[in-house]
Amino acid sequence: MKKIFVLMASAAVLFAACNKMEEVNTPVDTPVETETITVVLNPVTKTSLDGKATLWTAGDKVSVTVGGKNIGTLALVEGSTFSGEVEAGHDGTATLNYPVDENGKAVTVVPSTQTAVAGSFANGAALLEGTTTMAKLRAGEGASLSNTTALLQFTVAQAGDVTFEVGTAKYTVTGCKTGETYYACVAPTTDSALSYTAAGMKGAKSKPSVSFVAGKIYPLGELDVIEDAVIRINNLNGWGDLNITIKSGSTTLASDKAMTNEGGNIFAYRLDNQYIGAEVTYYITHSWYQTSTKTVTLKADSEATAVTLNTTYLQPGTWDWTSATFGAWMWGTGVSDKMVTGVKVKDDFFEFEIPATGYNNVIFLRCNNSNAEASWDRVWNQTEDLTLKHMCFCVNSWTQSNLTDSRWY
Repeated sequence: MKKIFVLMASAAVLFAACNKMEEVNTPVDTPVETETITVVLNPVTKTSLDGKATLWTAGDKVSVTVGGKNIGTLALVEGSTFSGEVEAGHDGTATLNYPVDENGKAVTVVPSTQTAVAGSFANGAALLEGTTTMAKLRAGEGASLSNTTALLQFTVAQAGDVTFEVGTAKYTVTGCKTGETYYACVAPTTDSALSYTAAGMKGAKSKPSVSFVAGKIYPLGELDVIEDAVIRINNLNGWGDLNITIKSGSTTLASDKAMTNEGGNIFAYRLDNQYIGAEVTYYITHSWYQTSTKTVTLKADSEATAVTLNTTYLQPGTWDWTSATFGAWMWGTGVSDKMVTGVKVKDDFFEFEIPATGYNNVIFLRCNNSNAEASWDRVWNQTEDLTLKHMCFCVNSWTQSNLTDSRWY
């Protein structure tokens, strides 16, 4: 019995020792002394860009740090008055920052994605900072905040997102619209290259290296849109598909390439923007049809003027064409009668430009070729009155009234 008692006593000693250890290691919470501080930020606006004020809004908060330690946040009361409970007992210089994160700490990194706000910096993108003393904060005196980011001022030629690259940093401003001025916030840098891409641009555009200073506005104006060079065809012939061949001098830029149907009668072919302003010659093909060659000056996509394709064709057939000039006498309602001379475009096919809508009738003529222009005073043969169509007429007899209504699509 005595031996058992000793063991039980030893267990009691160990239990007491464990309790003692637990008491020693239990942390003691020390209450943090706090105080309420109210401060009026001066000026009363959050910021002013080119004379347009951005006001403080509900939900805005500023952080208070002393010696690099965050001691609390102040929330907007009204106007530019902020108030909040912070740790007490700190003296010296206090730093106020806007905006703050979900933990109430100062945001120090300029966001890479910024939502466009017309006439102001993007939401949450501008970082504001100011210093004062805790004594002044306790006294409720004013404090000033300044922008710690540089601001890129711009407008856009086409609605959409804009991405800026400043040195190695990239910033995208989303939701930009035409007719509005925007400000992208970027971190201050020294001698950094600037490039940007915007909606409608084929590639990035660069600016010379710049040193971006905090609080300074850098006006970029309207961001240029780098566009394709474009030929557009207003296809009044109604052909379902068009191919195009384009030459610039002796250089072939496109050889029998398919054009893109942009809707309705409009077909387009795009070339690199280096050809904007270049003079080129081109012709259009569809099935076996080939238009005459035309010369145009290439324009940018937003300026491209549609060239009207409004033609009819004649295959002389039994009419000898090697020593003749062919004409088409066209007339209609509300338009003046007009003689159009045919242009040989492929094999023995001749093209005739229809001057405008309203020409509904045609007589084809075979003329003596002593003159390049067709004329009634040199007519060898003529067809009967025909309904003018976007088709190919084919002569199968020397008789005036016998012209087949042949067509190929």
